[in-house]
Amino acid sequence: AGGAHPGGVGENAGSEGQGNGEETREVETGAGGKTDVAGCSIVWSPSCRFKLFQVVMLALTVLFLFLLPVLSRVFNDWFKVYGTLCNTPAELLTCGSGESYSDVARRLGRRHNGSYVGCGCEQGIFGDYACAVNQGCFSVSYYIATAPGTGAMAAFTTWPILSSWMFGQGNAELFLPHCSPAVHRTSVAYTIIRVTQITFQLFYGLFLMNTLCVWGPAHGVVVTLFIVSEVVHFLTVAFTVGSKTVAGTFIWITTIVGVISVVLGWSWPAGPSWLGQNAFWLGECIGLTCMFSLPPILSIAPVGWQVRA
Repeated sequence: AGGAHPGGVGENAGSEGQGNGEETREVETGAGGKTDVAGCSIVWSPSCRFKLFQVVMLALTVLFLFLLPVLSRVFNDWFKVYGTLCNTPAELLTCGSGESYSDVARRLGRRHNGSYVGCGCEQGIFGDYACAVNQGCFSVSYYIATAPGTGAMAAFTTWPILSSWMFGQGNAELFLPHCSPAVHRTSVAYTIIRVTQITFQLFYGLFLMNTLCVWGPAHGVVVTLFIVSEVVHFLTVAFTVGSKTVAGTFIWITTIVGVISVVLGWSWPAGPSWLGQNAFWLGECIGLTCMFSLPPILSIAPVGWQVRA
C-alpha cells in the first residue's frame, strides 16, 4: 500500500536486520537519499540542491521555447547565414502569412551573388524568423527543424525528461508516497504511469528524428502520439495523487492549462495576423512547459496522501 512507504520501508529493513542478528546501517548519499551497507536503496528524498537544479533546468527549457523567434533572429543574423547556410533562391520560398518571400528577402537585404536568397528546409541555425517558410504558421517544430535546432531542443529537454523518469518508471520509493494508499507497484494506475512514460520517451525521440520539413506526415503522427502519452500520464498521476493534495492540485492545473493551450493552438486558424501565425507555436510552448513541470511539482510538494488544510 502507498500510505506509509518511507516509514514502512525503513521499518521493514530494520526489523529484518534485527531478526537476523545483524545491524542495518544507513548511509547518507549526496543525492539526498539513504542506502544500507550493501548499497540497496532504503529511502530516497530529493535534496534541496537537486530541487533547485530541477527548477533551473525547467526555467532554461521554458526560456528556450519562448525565445525561439529571438534566437532565430540573433543566431541567423549574427552568423550571416544568408548566402552560406541559407542559399535557396527567394522565388522558390513561400510565407505562411501570404507575403512574398522575395519581398521579405529584399526588405531584409538577403542578397548573395546578385540574387535574393532565404532559408529553405533545414537551412540556418534555427528556422527563419522573418516568416513561416513553406509552412502555414510558426511552430516549435518549425524553429528546431535545423540540425543545431534539433540538437538544442534535445539538450534543453534532456534534464526535465530525466527528472520525470523518477516519478514514472524509475523510482517507486520516491513516487508512491505521494499517492493514494490503493496505489502500489503492481496496481493498474502505476502500470499506466510506467507505460505512458516509456511511450512518451519513444515518440519524443521519433519526433526529434522526423523533422517537420523532411518527413512532415510522420512528424505529425509522432507529435500527436507523444502528446497523448504525456496527457494520459499527467491525468493518471493526478488521479493517483488525488485532487485534495497539494501536488494533485498543481498537477490538475498544469494538465488542464496544457491541454487547453495545445488544443487552442492546434485549432486556431492560420492567417496573416500575428496570432494567426503564432498561436500554434504559443500553444506548444505552454503545453510543453506544463508537461515538463511535473517533476518539480512532485519534488517540492509535501509528501503524503493527505487532505489539504
